[in-house]
Amino acid sequence: MEVSINEIDVDRDLFELGMDSLALIRLLGSIETELNVLLPFEAAFSCGRPTVANLSKLFD
Repeated sequence: MEVSINEIDVDRDLFELGMDSLALIRLLGSIETELNVLLPFEAAFSCGRPTVANLSKLFD
């Protein structure tokens, strides 16, 4: 599923945008590789819905 740039918002649930659990695992792997920050899969749900805004809270 492709998402247009107009649909992306930091408060949109990533699953509503078409992401599935495997894509979320790949995203978390990319975050670890690029930013050297380990975010376990379960952590993506610890702040509520998996959104960019909620994931960013895990960096604190």
